[in-house]
Amino acid sequence: MKTVNELRNSMFKLREEVIGLIKIKDAFELVLTDDGDYVHTIDVTQMGSVNTTCGLPKSRGKFIAFPLGLNMNDMLSNPSVWVEYMNNFN
Repeated sequence: MKTVNELRNSMFKLREEVIGLIKIKDAFELVLTDDGDYVHTIDVTQMGSVNTTCGLPKSRGKFIAFPLGLNMNDMLSNPSVWVEYMNNFN
């Protein structure tokens, strides 16, 4: 069984791979790669399950990559940059 610290460290490693978000209806998915018209995503649900999607068409939602090649850890370390980024989805 994993400890809470091991799980937390795994989430930090995952966030290093996230390059942006895609909003589909009212839900967000974490984008791991951008392949032109498609993205590869991961979604961690409230119940803790992990869903992945390979080749999700960008046309299904609104995709915005993080600026300047930043990853999710970089974005979350600066709250004002995160708020500005999230406001782009409105």
